[in-house]
Amino acid sequence: MIALATGGSTGQILRSVEISGAIVTTVHYPTGECTHGEHYHENPHFCLLLRGADVEVRGGRSYDRGTGDTFFYHAGESHATRPRERSTMNALLELSWALLDGCGLSEAQLANAAKENLNAAFLMLKMQQELSNNDEHAPLAIEALVLELVNDSKACYQRTPPRWVRQVAELLSEHWNKRLTLAELSEAAGVHPVTISKHFRKYFSCTLGEYRRRLMVKHSFPLIRESRLTLSEIAYACAFADQSHFIRTFRQVTGFRPKDFRRF
Repeated sequence: MIALATGGSTGQILRSVEISGAIVTTVHYPTGECTHGEHYHENPHFCLLLRGADVEVRGGRSYDRGTGDTFFYHAGESHATRPRERSTMNALLELSWALLDGCGLSEAQLANAAKENLNAAFLMLKMQQELSNNDEHAPLAIEALVLELVNDSKACYQRTPPRWVRQVAELLSEHWNKRLTLAELSEAAGVHPVTISKHFRKYFSCTLGEYRRRLMVKHSFPLIRESRLTLSEIAYACAFADQSHFIRTFRQVTGFRPKDFRRF
């Protein structure tokens, strides 16, 4: 098994920056290159699949992963991956123990953030956008985004959310491209509409409308990166009003314009 030291990777590192207890990296795995060797990282880290698809083996189970999927790895957690069909590209965010201790944050909270917090993927994309800019302001911007993700993770998961929160999240995820009313959400979750409208931001770190648009953007990732659909066709497929609405929303939540994300 390969042990990866701080900042290490099994792929080709295209870009990397280290700032105040965190390392942000863009990693490329070329077509046909064997990347399934079992390995682990010294530090906990997030991984966002930027392009392509792969199969991961972790804890004795296999997982299919696609563009836009976000994962968290505990320090020392062994895993192995292999690309499917074509090359892949990952965004990595490695966090030092000093940073986690300073923020009073546990690995369990970060693991929940990767699984439950939709905004984690978008914050990592904004880090990648700043990393590609590579100007004098990028390190400061990346540091602010890292701390936003860390503190957002802590705020969301230092308390146990009520049952209705998960029920609402599941319904929104399942019907991400359909019209839903607050009455329908409240009926499914078994709570009053006022409860959802009053407390939604506390548990999701955004408004209900913002959350729905983020889901639509997330579903556009593989279409932008892996298909030949036009932006207008993608906008329609992802339930946006039109191409302008799609472009505006995509840039707002990711930092990229869709056409730049396609070329990234």
